[in-house]
Amino acid sequence: MSGTSPRVLVVDDEPLITQALCEALEPLGCQPTAAFNGRQALEAVEKQVPDLIVLDVTMPLMDGFQTLEWLRTNPSTRNTPVIMLTALSSDADMLRGLRGGATMYLTKPIDVVKFRALITAILGPRLRPR
Repeated sequence: MSGTSPRVLVVDDEPLITQALCEALEPLGCQPTAAFNGRQALEAVEKQVPDLIVLDVTMPLMDGFQTLEWLRTNPSTRNTPVIMLTALSSDADMLRGLRGGATMYLTKPIDVVKFRALITAILGPRLRPR
């Protein structure tokens, strides 16, 4: 993928959170796009597989765990890194996400500096900070 900025799909049903996460990604040189529920996320992924997905858990229509299950059973997204970002902070929820194939499980509220550090660790040299 040299020469192109990494594509990051941000999935959260709260528009302000989605906007804040997209704005946090832009200075890293990412191309963020938003989806507001699991079904929209799957539609977006079918059009173009992102380099990374940031996925909320509690959403209407299709929750993050269901979305993650679909992503992990689909050959085109099986290895796409997924960061679950949610208010669900119990050990059981975290284990469910990680056992389901999440790359990382973060709880809200999010620290932007830590979030950017995690993105940098996952996407590494493909980033082109602005």
